[in-house]
Amino acid sequence: MINFSLEDNIYYRNYYKSYNLKNDIYLNSNLVKKNIFNEIVLSLFNNKPANIVQVGTCDGCINDPIFNLIKHKIKTDKLILIEPQRDLNPIIESNYSFHQKKFIINLAVGKPGNKKLFKLKDKYHKLLRRTYLKDAPLYRVPAGFVSASYEHVRRHIYNKLPLDIDIDEAIEEFEIVSVELKTILEKCKLSNIDILQIDTEGFDDEVIYHSNIDIYQPKVVNFEHMHFTKEKKKTLFDYMSLNNYYIKTYSSSDTLAIKKELFI
Repeated sequence: MINFSLEDNIYYRNYYKSYNLKNDIYLNSNLVKKNIFNEIVLSLFNNKPANIVQVGTCDGCINDPIFNLIKHKIKTDKLILIEPQRDLNPIIESNYSFHQKKFIINLAVGKPGNKKLFKLKDKYHKLLRRTYLKDAPLYRVPAGFVSASYEHVRRHIYNKLPLDIDIDEAIEEFEIVSVELKTILEKCKLSNIDILQIDTEGFDDEVIYHSNIDIYQPKVVNFEHMHFTKEKKKTLFDYMSLNNYYIKTYSSSDTLAIKKELFI
């Protein structure tokens, strides 16, 4: 269970205040960039509410590409927040307390069945040496690299724990139910997607393949490509192109797919 302590809450409030002051300038580690994702979303949904689905919500706020947009800049109708870490639910609920049509879903999107995920054990959160988001609550960095890849988690904690701690012992496995996105959308009675935001630590392509985009035709899909091999990246980009999307890689980690029909 994540301990969202008073100390964490103070750090969170200070970080949140700083985050909102950045407006359209998005901080990503050492890189400050103008966020084309913000620009596209604002241009498309400035005057009409958007249905938004986020796969890999984490806490829903810190270093999150859609939180500031939803809270301050665009109108939204339904908001589907999909996060396999159930312990984060109270934090997500608190962050989005202003939104009346939100759904917090503790599932994974992918091939239907049970899916194994890996994370740093809670008792080691305080011992983890953080190289980014240093002012964020203690839970935030470990929660952000939870993944279906054991090696992905291992890389994140390598050389960042005291030497007397066995890295492999510090990682724990848990299972989550994985479903097609369609299953979640039907449960939430959502028939169309305007914005699909994905960040699943190396499995964004798998999420897209199981998001039924041929049915729901999301206007904008924002995802990370940084963990892909060249082959996986090409395969995904070809798939998106075949489904009538323009592809724009706008940073070393992020890619935006936009429906071609929006430019006709």
